[in-house]
Amino acid sequence: MARISPSHGDDTGSSPVPSAKGFALDISRASSADLGEILEVAKAAFGSEEYEDYVEKEIVAGVDPDSLYSIMFFVCRVDGRIVSYGGLAEAMILTDVFELRLGATLPEFQKRGIMSLLVHARLEEAFRLSQERPCMVVTSTRYPSIYSGHGFHEIFENSRGYKYMIRAVA
Repeated sequence: MARISPSHGDDTGSSPVPSAKGFALDISRASSADLGEILEVAKAAFGSEEYEDYVEKEIVAGVDPDSLYSIMFFVCRVDGRIVSYGGLAEAMILTDVFELRLGATLPEFQKRGIMSLLVHARLEEAFRLSQERPCMVVTSTRYPSIYSGHGFHEIFENSRGYKYMIRAVA
């Protein structure tokens, strides 16, 4: 069983989540000390440096200046190594609205359920941050199957092929 562990000042306690196939995992909130490893995962997963500036700005600043969201990242470690990450953004001007932000998994760990565990962990955190009131979570992705398995429903697709999805968390 993987556990969502508190870190970096988060005192929420641990929550069990299903484990990925064949790995002992640790899922926790990321800190600025994790930035280098997260950028390595992004570069390996996306095959370019295209997303490095974007990811770095979100992690270091903690706020995306273009969207008025407060952003936090979660990481998944296998044997102490970050193999996957995913962002969760909380709307600063709307109550109980969250967005699952860009995430990636190292190629050798893909298709093993790790990103699904990070989706689960971020949904739990959204519910906790909403003080356990029902909340809305949105995402945009080119890989909708990861999210549809967690109750997300497609609401539209943009011209670049990204599917926008939504779900309620209660």
